[in-house]
Amino acid sequence: MSARNGCRVGLWIAPADAALPAEPAMRDRDGLAIRAWRGEHASYALLGRGIDAVRLDGIAALVARITRDEPGVPREQVAALAEARSVRPACIG
Repeated sequence: MSARNGCRVGLWIAPADAALPAEPAMRDRDGLAIRAWRGEHASYALLGRGIDAVRLDGIAALVARITRDEPGVPREQVAALAEARSVRPACIG
């Protein structure tokens, strides 16, 4: 996904890696903001360039919940994403 002002966010999916945590964790490198975690059957990494770190954290938390097949998206998550959008710019730089 790419925004008009240059933000980029992508989701990487690979075989499950037991070395990754169950919840999204910061693994930034080479100019990329990375939040990586493992699920039961796969590992995931949300990669962002030019996106605010707090916003990426919120998106990663929501995607992690979705990848775990948790029923419904909790209102708290939706509220957290809305707050991140309202108090911080979507993209930096």
